[in-house]
Amino acid sequence: MDITYCNKNCPKGIEACAKFLNEADSVFDAAFDFQSFVENCYKTCKYQAEHAKKKPKMKVCCISAKARHGKDTAAAMMAEYLESKGQRVLITHFADLLKFICVKFFGWNGDKDEAGRTLLQRIGTDVIGAKKPEYWAEFIVDVLKFFEEDWDYVLIPDTRYPIEISTMKKNFETVVLRVERPGFESNLTEEQKQHASEVSLDDYKFDAVLHNDGSLKVFEGKVKWFVDNFLLAN
Repeated sequence: MDITYCNKNCPKGIEACAKFLNEADSVFDAAFDFQSFVENCYKTCKYQAEHAKKKPKMKVCCISAKARHGKDTAAAMMAEYLESKGQRVLITHFADLLKFICVKFFGWNGDKDEAGRTLLQRIGTDVIGAKKPEYWAEFIVDVLKFFEEDWDYVLIPDTRYPIEISTMKKNFETVVLRVERPGFESNLTEEQKQHASEVSLDDYKFDAVLHNDGSLKVFEGKVKWFVDNFLLAN
């Protein structure tokens, strides 16, 4: 219950509470009944209902970028900035479960060398993704719904497929960011660069695109601009 909101906004306000207490037969009766009185008033009050509708819900930010373009750096900067404003933030990845599976079932050592990336792409996209494209995103959705009240913002900096974005949008308010690093060439093989996990969102219409083309300080300023205008803005 938001009693502070009642006192500031309810037409009956504190006067109704005071009237109830004055009419109680004893201090014991007042203490015993007052909680149920307030709860009933809260449940039936149209003003509280409107207030509840305005309560912010958890917002998701899907971050897309090619390998080593700065998506994890952007997420870390976002989290620090949001937390400085009192927001509760979670950074998670669609591939966290994939990595666990590759380690426990396929003996991956955790290195993202050529063999490691090839394994991740094969298990994540060519096998599981081909049979159940929404598998990785639905796992994230299920966990977030169990703990929906625990975070104000959830940042997912390894968004690679349209199905991941559409699955998040079906379940949460979702903003989609693209990070691009002009002129940068990663150490991926040509085959890896053309894999679906690297190119599936090339033509997607993002809510915003940030260019990581200067110093970290400059990039941080761009990230803060994005947070102010796309995450914190109502």
